[in-house]
Amino acid sequence: MTTAKLLATPLHDWHKDHGGKMVPFAGWDMPVQYPTGIFGEHAAVRSSAGIFDVSHMGRFHITGRNSLGLLQYYLANDASRLKPGQAQYSFLLKQGEGKKPLTLDDVYLYMIAENDYILIVNAANATADLEHLTANAQEYGVGIQDITTETCLIAVQGPKSKIVLEQIVGPISIEGANRFAQLNDVIVAATGYTGEFTRYEVIVRSEKAPGFWESLVSAGATPAGLGARNTLRIEAGLLLFGHDITLEVSPVEAGVQCGVGIQDFVKPGKKHAMLGKDFYAAQMEAQKEGTIGRYTVLLELPQPRQIEPKEGGQTSKLIRDGKVIGEVTSSTVAPMVRYEGNQMVKEEPAKMRRRGIAMGYSTGPLKPGTSISVQVRGEGTPIEAMVMNALIDKKNPVMVAGLAHVRPVTHFYN
Repeated sequence: MTTAKLLATPLHDWHKDHGGKMVPFAGWDMPVQYPTGIFGEHAAVRSSAGIFDVSHMGRFHITGRNSLGLLQYYLANDASRLKPGQAQYSFLLKQGEGKKPLTLDDVYLYMIAENDYILIVNAANATADLEHLTANAQEYGVGIQDITTETCLIAVQGPKSKIVLEQIVGPISIEGANRFAQLNDVIVAATGYTGEFTRYEVIVRSEKAPGFWESLVSAGATPAGLGARNTLRIEAGLLLFGHDITLEVSPVEAGVQCGVGIQDFVKPGKKHAMLGKDFYAAQMEAQKEGTIGRYTVLLELPQPRQIEPKEGGQTSKLIRDGKVIGEVTSSTVAPMVRYEGNQMVKEEPAKMRRRGIAMGYSTGPLKPGTSISVQVRGEGTPIEAMVMNALIDKKNPVMVAGLAHVRPVTHFYN
């Protein structure tokens, strides 16, 4: 039996040369941490600036006379709201059995120009996503080019990330989240996966990536691996496909329907087609009535421990009043923040206290501050937990607004 060779990002040699602990991830050889350690990298992002090599994520260039039509049908967000220089979070949909659509992936869509887009997808799903879109592209007159290996994707996250990045690309005038611009031959987007208000993701050509990364380090950024990326996203209540989102979990059930604009998208009278439009509309009505059956929940544990969500068919269960009301899908130990009501309060690194955090689904909505129990798989006595609000900035949700003009960037990756 032969083992498939792991793929390597353009920064692979740098990671190994600088003490990166390399692990297989979605077919790629990726750094899970550096000598700084996961908690040190986590703290650097929350207090200063951290950089992540996320080049394993798929990047597709979508062009053609009716690219918008393809995206409107297969994505669970209204791409017609985008203007050049804007981006939006969405879900890639596929028809399942009967009327129920399947959630193939959660994605980010960048609009370059009219009928010209870049779609960012999860590494584990990239092959299936590309096959699905390519199989349906011809009827829309659309071409799809996989530019993953031609480019490198670097996340620059944290309160000082703009200061760091501007030392390399010059002044950044992008206002608000989910905009992007082309600056000195790189695409800089105000997006990220850490919960930080100041965050960027940069697409740079592969051959220029090592030098660009080195410049970020010289400017004061701390390299961070997949381990810190996971602790940061759970701390912020951000979902991960394969854990918190699966084929069977819809955008409505995932609790981010506001974030993907599906509320307006499925309103009666909307003339455009969308896969599963009627199904999602029915789910939203059920959600209003409290009968949808699956609600996202974020929990703080009283001790710094991580709960293994699932193994060997067993899951860690959520319990209230002696009844099972859900299950855990993700968990970590977060070292940096505490919650006061709806707000995440950052602490100085010297004062940080490690906390256990878990995410999951419950059969009904739970208010922040509610106490429940978690029956950890394989353990006898349940542990107590408290429901928290996810760190989703209500004033700056994962939607689009405003306009940032950019030049056509086809030359960037051709």
